[in-house]
Amino acid sequence: MKPEDKIKLEGIGGWVILPIIGLFGSIIVLLDELIMLFGFLEGNEIFIVLDIAWILLIIYTLIAIFQKKKTAIRLAMIAFAVNGLTNLIAVFYVGDVPSFAGVIGSVVWMFYFAKSRRVENTFVN
Repeated sequence: MKPEDKIKLEGIGGWVILPIIGLFGSIIVLLDELIMLFGFLEGNEIFIVLDIAWILLIIYTLIAIFQKKKTAIRLAMIAFAVNGLTNLIAVFYVGDVPSFAGVIGSVVWMFYFAKSRRVENTFVN
């Protein structure tokens, strides 16, 4: 097969779809958490602010992804890093062992966005 015959990996497709679905899922989970926090407002103000900031980062990242902006790569990696850190805190501070899967997932997607040819060819604007 000649190099020019190879299919150029680009566009929002393939494995790129999975972290996008995860980001949309994170928004849903965070909105649910916000609803619960508003019921117990006293003493939870910092968590409300952090959740709102996290939702805004995810929305900004998703907009950059769908506009195929070059900054989407860095924004996605920041979002995965924040997600991994919050899951790591949940593992050690709360003892939530299933959150360790979130840490592993975040690391995997960070490496994918750093090394993937599809990601490199898609986010060029």
